[in-house]
Amino acid sequence: MEAKDKKKGKGKGKDREASDMVGKWEDLPPELFPLILRRLPDISDFIRSRAVCKPWRFSTSASDLGPQFPCLLKLHRRSSSDSIFEFYSVALDRVYTVPAPVCADNVLFGHAGGYMLLCQFQVEDHGKPKKLSLVNPLTHTEVPLPDLHCRVKSWCHGKWISPSTFQISDDYVILKDHAKRLAICKPGDDSWHIFDPPIPKQQRLFYLKGMLFMVDRHTGITTVMDIATNAKLYVILPPKSAEPYQQNIPYFVESCAEILTVFPDSDPDSMFTIFLLELGNEVKNPYWVKIRSIGDRILFIDLHTGRGFCLSENDFGGFKGVSSSNLRDSTPAWHNIRESGTMYKGNCIYFIESRSKFHRFHPAPPAQCIVMYDIEKHQYFSINGPPFDRKSSVTWYMPNLHYGV
Repeated sequence: MEAKDKKKGKGKGKDREASDMVGKWEDLPPELFPLILRRLPDISDFIRSRAVCKPWRFSTSASDLGPQFPCLLKLHRRSSSDSIFEFYSVALDRVYTVPAPVCADNVLFGHAGGYMLLCQFQVEDHGKPKKLSLVNPLTHTEVPLPDLHCRVKSWCHGKWISPSTFQISDDYVILKDHAKRLAICKPGDDSWHIFDPPIPKQQRLFYLKGMLFMVDRHTGITTVMDIATNAKLYVILPPKSAEPYQQNIPYFVESCAEILTVFPDSDPDSMFTIFLLELGNEVKNPYWVKIRSIGDRILFIDLHTGRGFCLSENDFGGFKGVSSSNLRDSTPAWHNIRESGTMYKGNCIYFIESRSKFHRFHPAPPAQCIVMYDIEKHQYFSINGPPFDRKSSVTWYMPNLHYGV
């Protein structure tokens, strides 16, 4: 026992010597902070790093934060007086919770530009909204929107159409209800403009840079409208090699200032077909061109809203890629590839699988999971997702800590 005690004491002395040699965290040169922060793959690491010491906190800002992995976001109402946002970090495989605005009932729409569209209403008040606002769930920055002055049940269960690069000062907030009506406004406006769009049977809407893209669910023709004037700008024919629109409606993705449509395939040997919009010129109308690769780009698709966003593999160059195990050939069918690294690689599409939308996965996953589709190999893989049940409404979220509006 004595020998062990001496050994322990000796070890502690070495630890103290090592600690003295390393120095104190606050002595780290301030110019190194931005370099370190840009290597952090998860925003929670950034928040914790600012809590190490005062010099670290005062020497860093949100602008030092590097590109972030998307996380999955769920609004969980535990009771009439207790709501929380649940964030699932894909990079760290952890769930974090943040208090959410409290209301008797609320509905969470998809994300855009770091904001969530949150509709809160009182059930007993005939569906009249208590509050409709844009909320940054991390900073609690809230941007109020005008009252709809009508029953909003159909609006709350409709769709929010806004670009992933949404800017509070420039872009419109666009809602579509079950009757296909549109309501548009800009943050700061006094009222909504509600109207019937020129395409009454539109199935998919996409908004980018003042243009509203409307896809006819029966013909696949895309009509482009100026959102400010309601003027019709273009009529774009559907891709020639696309499948019938009655079965497969495209998902729109803004990618490096380009517009892509991603079509689900019924072909068992593939999953998606991708087209790029060529804007043409004054003589030629815009048209779709099929592409077989998106290079180092990574597409994230929200199956519920029909929207997506794009990142670059180069933003996460310090991390490993995925393994080459094919989900369809693996046993059991749902194969976890997390241990191979970050699970992100270029030329791939990622989406959340919860209700077997494509009817390809047997057996169905026990909970929400993330599916990666390798465009080059025509293979898909599963990545174990959050411990959310399959009935939960989950969306992709790009976290940011910008407080300004």
